[in-house]
Amino acid sequence: MKSGTLLGVGNEHRLVVTADPASPGSIHRAVAAIVGSGTVFLGPGEYVVDSTIELPSGVSLVGAGAASTTITLAPGSSCHVFTNDDHDKGNEAIELRGFTLEGNMRTQPRPADLTGITFACGGYFKRVKQLVVKDIVAHGIRQTAFHFNHCKHVMIERLEADELGWSGVSTSGTDDIVLRGVVVTNSGLDVRHSGIHLDGGTGAYVEAVIDTCTGNGIMLDSKFSPLSDVVVRGVARRSMRGLSLSGDHEKALSNVCVSGDYSDNREVGVLVSNASNVFLVGTTIASNGIAGIVIQGKSGSPHCVVASSHITGSPDLVVERDGNRIAYVAETVEIPSLTLVEPLATGAAPAPGALTTKSAVSMPSPLRQIRSRLGRVKARVAVSKPAVAPAGNPATPPAKAASPVVPDDDSFAGICNVCGTQQAFVRRNASLREGYRCVPCKASLRYRGQADAILRSYARHGATTIAELVHEPEFAALSFWEPGVLGPFRQHFTTMPRYVMSDYWPDVAPGDTREGVRCEDLMALTFANDSYDLVVTSDIFEHVRHPFDGFAEVRRVLRPGGRHIFSIPVQEPWRGVTVERVDTSGTEDVNILEPRYHLGPGNSQHIVYNDFGRDLVDGLAAVGFDTTVIRFESSSAEASRLLTFCCTKR
Repeated sequence: MKSGTLLGVGNEHRLVVTADPASPGSIHRAVAAIVGSGTVFLGPGEYVVDSTIELPSGVSLVGAGAASTTITLAPGSSCHVFTNDDHDKGNEAIELRGFTLEGNMRTQPRPADLTGITFACGGYFKRVKQLVVKDIVAHGIRQTAFHFNHCKHVMIERLEADELGWSGVSTSGTDDIVLRGVVVTNSGLDVRHSGIHLDGGTGAYVEAVIDTCTGNGIMLDSKFSPLSDVVVRGVARRSMRGLSLSGDHEKALSNVCVSGDYSDNREVGVLVSNASNVFLVGTTIASNGIAGIVIQGKSGSPHCVVASSHITGSPDLVVERDGNRIAYVAETVEIPSLTLVEPLATGAAPAPGALTTKSAVSMPSPLRQIRSRLGRVKARVAVSKPAVAPAGNPATPPAKAASPVVPDDDSFAGICNVCGTQQAFVRRNASLREGYRCVPCKASLRYRGQADAILRSYARHGATTIAELVHEPEFAALSFWEPGVLGPFRQHFTTMPRYVMSDYWPDVAPGDTREGVRCEDLMALTFANDSYDLVVTSDIFEHVRHPFDGFAEVRRVLRPGGRHIFSIPVQEPWRGVTVERVDTSGTEDVNILEPRYHLGPGNSQHIVYNDFGRDLVDGLAAVGFDTTVIRFESSSAEASRLLTFCCTKR
């Protein structure tokens, strides 16, 4: 453990204590060494703890980044990882920043003599003012990643929480809380819970993505205390309900402004129950199992406004019960005749068989400012525009017109940017990336994402499809390598004189050919330095034993300014940290996680070595690439979650 001082604002010297990952109990000792205020710096490495770290006022715990610093709760330990040291009088000015928090959800028991409801959170804070949680990845937490009880002025920024027994973020009577850039995936695995759950308080701003939850994606309720003045900008999918506003009969839930996407949930997109002054503006609520919106509550849900929203694809689009009515509906809302259904329960029942800063945080405005905000919120439902073939280019093949296809509830209209066919793209696949195929050329969404990246990078004369692009002289002259032998691009790229494709066979020497196709090992290419202008790979690098050796080899064979455009199995929401599925440190593969295989040509099986996270971009920078992550542009919110990568050699 090392100590030093840091000159802060106003020439204030702030004590900095550096913890040592190799020394057990180092974080506890570093925190204890701070008197008054100071920073505990956690350098790169893994810090294993088996008891709760109690943080006093004025302490910042700062890591070297989520990809470098990890705090792991020892297997079998039954405790919170963090809490504040004075639950009775409270604390102030506590900060957590820049590390990964690994729980032990599968091995963390509940002690028989423990009566507290909350006992095993990543962070449990009570009566803390001015609390910052920033750039944190939380994984495998037994209960909730972060819970706040009677706290004030809380800022949570860029939190990613995955595989949670309960919730990503929850509160009890907390005022002035901001969640910005929060992603919660696979929550409620122990008992049915919400991805984000705010219970009571005044003033909240929630900007979050929730994907796959046994309970509500986002839940606001007032059982603990009244809850008011809340702004929600969310995406909540594959949950029981996307967004639930469940007021108590005696404690009011009121003044809530909602925008975002609440689709593909098992029951309802948005539930409003015993809540007043609710404004749904610019929402997409599609393809939910029972209904798009349900408004109910025997205590009343008055003044519910729906405007500039797209509601479609559910058995009932809007259901009104208990005498409640939506007060005002405007613009793009689709509403058929209503069908009454039984009221939905709003409690949290167990799932069957489930396992530094001291400055005040800027908070959301009260109701009068929320109402003024409504006039500025625009509908977010995009209208796709047909592509126009460039004029005056006789070599460019014209766009084809397929037989009309009637879209279903998970489809969108457009033109294939590979072959040029105008059609409705229908998902017809559990996988987002393998769905929405073009009928004539069979290009799935991931291939069209790559086509989009290629067109953005190389089209100079109006080409809007790959079929057109290969006729542009500058692109046709490129030296271009594409590993693999399948896919919709090859019928177009094989017309280019300097296009090379390859495959890999263990029994063929790299550089030799089999049936006219070159054999290449991505980790040891036989090409000369600076051979190619463009390399395109499609879902290959998750199968490369040492992927960054492969990326380095691709960079080596690219010319300066050359591009590697590729896809890997990721989409939004995208995990922060790469998960290694196989230990490749020795000569033999050792499975860390249950083996996962992808099918290849001839139904061959290829093992997945890594589930890549956003730290991939940092790794590519270290190799020597500048990387752009491109989100697919589509009128479909679901298809727009697709990600494609464009790396440029420095």
